[in-house]
Amino acid sequence: MNTRISACLLAVILGTLVAPAVAHVTIAPPELPAGSVDEITFRCPDERANSATTKLVIQMPQDHPIASVKLRPVPGWHSSVTMRKLDSPIKTQHGEMVAAVDTITWQGGSIAPGEYQDFAILAGPIPSGVRQLVFKAIQTYANGEIVRWIELRNPGEVEPQYPAPVLKVR
Repeated sequence: MNTRISACLLAVILGTLVAPAVAHVTIAPPELPAGSVDEITFRCPDERANSATTKLVIQMPQDHPIASVKLRPVPGWHSSVTMRKLDSPIKTQHGEMVAAVDTITWQGGSIAPGEYQDFAILAGPIPSGVRQLVFKAIQTYANGEIVRWIELRNPGEVEPQYPAPVLKVR
């Protein structure tokens, strides 16, 4: 009987140590075609037992900029978009864009512990000539804690502790 209890306890401990991170900011869909203008949703779970999420900032891809976004309203949240001037204009079907989206911020709302919120944008055109786009996310809690979901996964390595949301481009 003691051997069985010890084995179960060991399995629980090992499972906890090697379990992948499941509570992080994610992106959906996981991939989009180059050149498309489509909806991208950032899912932000609150993984703290005693503090609500009160702010989410998404840093748009810097090396392959996206020309424009439209935000879907999220009840109870205020959103803002900052733009940045491009070194080289982006050619679109509407002409040359000299600025691109830099960051999107949602704040003023609250995601309670154990809950999540989806934040959707209509973005495009999705850049071509690239295999993936990295969207770094900064999550702020009511207690002042900030979690930076900005780490990249290198090929052949396990997922980092704070992975950045990544959109595959086809």
